[in-house]
Amino acid sequence: IRDAAAQAAELEVFAGVEVDMLWPGRLDADKETLSAYDYVGVACPHWHNPRIARPVRFSAEALAQAQYDMMLSLAEMAYVDVVVHPFTFAPADCFMPVDQTALMACYTQVDLDRLIDGLLRSGIAVELHANLKKPDYAQSLTPFLRRCASRGVRFSLGSDAHELRWVGSILGAKP
Repeated sequence: IRDAAAQAAELEVFAGVEVDMLWPGRLDADKETLSAYDYVGVACPHWHNPRIARPVRFSAEALAQAQYDMMLSLAEMAYVDVVVHPFTFAPADCFMPVDQTALMACYTQVDLDRLIDGLLRSGIAVELHANLKKPDYAQSLTPFLRRCASRGVRFSLGSDAHELRWVGSILGAKP
């Protein structure tokens, strides 16, 4: 990436990485490794990744609390630039039934404000991505996103591309 950037001086090219939160406070890359990148995005978490610490019990409340604990610890990591696909619970359906709306209902306004305070303190943006095309996700996340906007949290547009053809296209990303 850096070689390509040197060859295209008229473009500003950044090297970025997306990493997983394995458990609260622990990413799958260390701070020193991440310092080599211009942009660090963190998923909290990709529940289908077997390295992710699972909730102690499989219930909506336990899953929501586990995700919140990860998000809250991420909000204190000033070397992170963006939380990617926030509150995406769907990958957890590999080990339990998931109801996005019910999971988001587990959080109080105080919980969300505490998280937003941390994001603001650390300068971490919230990703807007292709999952917002899914009605249940969009509807359940909208109050959080509105609260973020009203408080001054920055947003980042991302395609959550898993194939080269999806890079840079929120609308073209596979739902």
